[in-house]
Amino acid sequence: MKTKTRIIILAIILIMAVLFFATKSIFSKSNTYITDINNDGITDTIDVNILKLHFNEKCSFWQSCPTDINHDGVTDINDFNILIGQYGKKSK
Repeated sequence: MKTKTRIIILAIILIMAVLFFATKSIFSKSNTYITDINNDGITDTIDVNILKLHFNEKCSFWQSCPTDINHDGVTDINDFNILIGQYGKKSK
């Protein structure tokens, strides 16, 4: 009985370790958002104004929406917050 219990505990620990490292590798990658909407090399006031023009605009799967920065299907406050966080940064 003790050997069977040890094997089960080791199997659970092994499964937990695999799940931990798998999720760590998935979520540790940084989210890279393209906030330079007009492709002029910098996230600036022009990009903010473009986003404001398309605020609350819904995007479909087949429709290109450069203002939907986080790709959740709508240009909203979340996209605005991401853009403001990148404000003044040069695009790569």
